[in-house]
Amino acid sequence: MQETKFPTPQKAADLEYDAIVLGAGVSGLVSAAVLANQGCQQILIVDEYGHIGGNHMDWSTNGYTFDMGSLIFQDDSPY
Repeated sequence: MQETKFPTPQKAADLEYDAIVLGAGVSGLVSAAVLANQGCQQILIVDEYGHIGGNHMDWSTNGYTFDMGSLIFQDDSPY
């Protein structure tokens, strides 16, 4: 497997990509995998979180890791 090097946002903007995927959640990661299997070699995945998995998170303590699942989508509307 080829080592992945992550460019800074400034350098990433100057590079050329075969595809850009918005979101590093399950759907975004699967989309990037499908694109790679179809021959795309330069794929940029952009996400607002600093980790992959989108809203899916885990929590580690004392050598144990707990799956927290996806964050709950909250609807603050009064209806």
